[in-house]
Amino acid sequence: MKTIETIRAMIAESRETYRDTANATREAVKTLESIYRETIEKTPAETIAAYVAAVGHDMAVCVLASLVNRSAWDGRISRRCAEWAKAQENAWDEEAAEKLWIGSDRIHRAHLDQLAAAMMEYQPEEPEEETTEEPKEETPMFPNLTAAVNAHFDENAAKFAANLETITTGEALAGWYYRNRMTPAALRMAQEIDPAEPLPAKVREKMVSRFQRENESDRQKYLHKLERAANAPELRDLTVCVEWAKSRTWGANPTATVTANDSHHYETTGHASGCGYDKESAAIASAMNANAAVLRILYTHAEKGGEFAYSVYTFAGLPYFDGGCGVSCFRNVFEGCGYEWRDLVHRKTFDSYMMTPANA
Repeated sequence: MKTIETIRAMIAESRETYRDTANATREAVKTLESIYRETIEKTPAETIAAYVAAVGHDMAVCVLASLVNRSAWDGRISRRCAEWAKAQENAWDEEAAEKLWIGSDRIHRAHLDQLAAAMMEYQPEEPEEETTEEPKEETPMFPNLTAAVNAHFDENAAKFAANLETITTGEALAGWYYRNRMTPAALRMAQEIDPAEPLPAKVREKMVSRFQRENESDRQKYLHKLERAANAPELRDLTVCVEWAKSRTWGANPTATVTANDSHHYETTGHASGCGYDKESAAIASAMNANAAVLRILYTHAEKGGEFAYSVYTFAGLPYFDGGCGVSCFRNVFEGCGYEWRDLVHRKTFDSYMMTPANA
């Protein structure tokens, strides 16, 4: 059974772990109270089954046994349940439970005894054996690009962890790139030691953990781009319309609308402002980078190992259009991917283009 000494040891090792444990246990008590109210007309066994399904078997035993330990003095708690609660290694004794504020005044003591008895008798249901064949994993449409994306973010994670081994605490605190990856606890720990010392292992561990969460989130965004492009239709035609609007500050500003297969489901827009660069190509690039059907063209070409003309760049394994280089660059890109580029209309406040497969 866990005691007040267990709490002291947890605090000495990590206050953050102690707070997480205490908060999780108190939340589990609230869950028990909620399920108890909802199932008050049912049997204790049904209440326990719902509770185990909500918080898991280990947490359910911990909470029920801890509540019984804190109420063992009450005559409505049977000796059998009290002895069971004391025997649970994962439960807190009366003093520790009080210290952690593990208690409930919303569950009648006699009902608590009945719930503990039901917990003692609880047997988890064995899952039925599945006789169906395991589904085969589908091969992604862009396996080479998928591998390139994963390699990029795997390298990011490895490089970040390796860099933390070589920098001092002062260097980590001085640079936003590393400082922003520190949790509040890690930041306090780093500020308390000599800046010339290497980063403590505990600080590195927390920084790597936070970086990996961010890295995985970015990885999923890029994999989602591949998934969207794979689910997009094969391009039959693509129209680009650019409308120009006057700005008192920046002159004429373009808004580009890119429509694939004449479908509003694959219609995207891009806008450009400012000065000192080709705004029309910047607006078109912004619209095309947001269009899954257009990206499918780039990804398919890259998957086959094809090269791109100027204006297409690659990051994290995926190609994208880079604006500001002139619209004529896009003609070369589409022609290299097997499409014919046609200029349709050029007027004072309106320009339009169309792309169709070259062999159509």
